[in-house]
Amino acid sequence: MKKNAFTIYINANSGTVNNLGKDAVEDLITRSELEIKSLHFLDTEELSKRLEHHDNSEANILIGGGDGTIKLAAEKLIHQEQAFGILPLGTMNLMARDLGIAVELDKAIQSYAQGFNVRHIDVGKVNDDIFLCCTGIGTMPEASVYREHNRNDAQPILIPKMMAYILDQLDKSNHRKLTLKVGSHKKRIKTAALIVSNNIYEAGQNLNEGNFIRHHLDQNLLGIYSARPNTFWDKVRLVFRTSLGQWKDDHSLDQWSSKELEVGFEGQNALISLDGETQEFDKPLKFSILPKSLPVIVPQSAQGS
Repeated sequence: MKKNAFTIYINANSGTVNNLGKDAVEDLITRSELEIKSLHFLDTEELSKRLEHHDNSEANILIGGGDGTIKLAAEKLIHQEQAFGILPLGTMNLMARDLGIAVELDKAIQSYAQGFNVRHIDVGKVNDDIFLCCTGIGTMPEASVYREHNRNDAQPILIPKMMAYILDQLDKSNHRKLTLKVGSHKKRIKTAALIVSNNIYEAGQNLNEGNFIRHHLDQNLLGIYSARPNTFWDKVRLVFRTSLGQWKDDHSLDQWSSKELEVGFEGQNALISLDGETQEFDKPLKFSILPKSLPVIVPQSAQGS
């Protein structure tokens, strides 16, 4: 067990900072039992530059932000073999959940104050980019773009609009033709959404886990999921089962696993979601796993730490 001072970098634009305010988040951290060397609130560009030139002789690092921020930290620190921990300040906080870190900020801070370990976890790779949670083709990135364009809508308005948009994107008329090379086997599919995860997703066993959870982060496997609802009721059932955590049992979902995957598609490029952030990729998409390549700091109390 280690108890050392932390250098803390917070994404100043993260959801929790925007909701609570910088002063409230800073007060929560500084009043805790966590030993702090320095605390910095930075925008995304500043954070990227700071991590790129990080001095490995400094204190242990905690990164505060959502899954996109944690992916950015991994990109900058993985080649330095610099371990870092997570303060969950995003919307989903999938990486924190999978590591067993409490998603309530005060509880996460307190758990790090009580001691921590370093784990080495797998990292997913697609072409020249890495991801920690999952990538998506089809409905997932399209929904992310739609949500961003409607960010100013109030939640009671945005949620039904998002649901209607997702159902439309799942429609058979929007299915995409993809060619998958799973290991040595080639498959031609039509799908509304293809999800590729860094290790295998399971349905959560309780509401606190959420509907997607990875119980293992070091099995050197890609999880591959294709949603292909054909009728309106297929779409409704799939969305309903997903909300209940029963998505793995739906007959509109195909599932595979592999150490490598290649995806071909029509057109020169495609919009892809990586840990919630969207960008365009040229074809083909080549997925692989970098086994146990990222050191992460997890609280001693975290399950599996």
